[in-house]
Amino acid sequence: MRRPLAPLALVLAALLLAPRAAVAAPSAEVVGRAEAGMARSVGWLLARQAADGAWYSETYGAFKDGFSLTPVILLALLYAPEAPGTEAAWRRGSDFLAAAVAPDAQVRPQPAGYSYPVESLSLSAIVLSMPPNARHRAARDALIAELRTRQLGPAGGFAEGDPNSGGWGYGQARVQRPREGLPPDDPRAANLPATLLAVGALRFAGVMPDDPALADARRFVLRCQNFGGPDPALDDGGFFFSPTGDTTNKAGRAGGSGPRRFRSYGSMTADGFRALRHLMRGEDAPRLVAARDWLVRHFDPTRAAGDYAADRGVQRDAVYFYQSWSLAHALAESSPEAIDTPGGPVAWGEALAAALLARQRPDGGFANPATDLREDDPLLATPMALAALGLVRFHWSGRLRASIRM
Repeated sequence: MRRPLAPLALVLAALLLAPRAAVAAPSAEVVGRAEAGMARSVGWLLARQAADGAWYSETYGAFKDGFSLTPVILLALLYAPEAPGTEAAWRRGSDFLAAAVAPDAQVRPQPAGYSYPVESLSLSAIVLSMPPNARHRAARDALIAELRTRQLGPAGGFAEGDPNSGGWGYGQARVQRPREGLPPDDPRAANLPATLLAVGALRFAGVMPDDPALADARRFVLRCQNFGGPDPALDDGGFFFSPTGDTTNKAGRAGGSGPRRFRSYGSMTADGFRALRHLMRGEDAPRLVAARDWLVRHFDPTRAAGDYAADRGVQRDAVYFYQSWSLAHALAESSPEAIDTPGGPVAWGEALAAALLARQRPDGGFANPATDLREDDPLLATPMALAALGLVRFHWSGRLRASIRM
């Protein structure tokens, strides 16, 4: 190992708004299993990088644009154990992402377009914000500028009273608000996961929380939390996907009316917690505590958490790796190793690592049998599992250790 990744650790620490509690050391057997599992995943991923530096799906056409999977995999490799070829793979992948920006600092139109523009722009910008990619700062800044234009705000007709105002969505192009507003479940509508990624990209690029774009984003994030309403059973501190979703809110409806009519669930509560950490003001502290308490109260490393509606079992199964990835971020930022769940104290890092490793294939990859959110594509599930394991390892040691020189 060359040296600790202090610069990256400092970048991450600057984004955390509260200190991390001390943790108990896991057993050598647990650490060894995690290290071995991560090493197998790294080898599996590196063997599938294309000559141009990108990763292309063999499962879904939407993931064959190169920009959907490549930044997800590169960010997972930040947490991966040292392995021959990882640093070179990181450099080739980063160069591929930076090549999306022309010499005139404009984002090039892609031959087939971005399948997921906000996600690709956001995650690519985060990759290019990392210390090894200082050479790509101009490209990073161009991606950030393009990302800003895709926020649903006044320029697109989304006034502050619109439930989508301030967020980002899955639209293929910049969105103009229809006269009657966006209908429920419209892919152009703002949602919490896309907004989290956009907010993270701006924060990693050095944008401060009082920036107007982030101030608007905060208001959208708060709309996605079940908090502070008249119904204690419904206002449990958790988060949901979107104030305007129906089927897109995977756990289903919770009853009632207005913006708090959706059930809280695990992947969105982890996302909401992380977004709020980036954006919060002093008065938001009770909201942050409520979200973290929801995650602890519902902790289950073996399945997606939350009180899903009876007809939403497929949606619950389909979000397992995404939840594990986002939950690992949230708990690594906020919790000691032992958390007080309703069933008693649980070493969450060991429990999550064990649950993930139980799903690993012999070749080192991961895949979800549930197909609803495309986690059956191992090039999506594997980096999310690898990153979750890497975050657990970081939580145990307080150090990022990888092949990528910072």
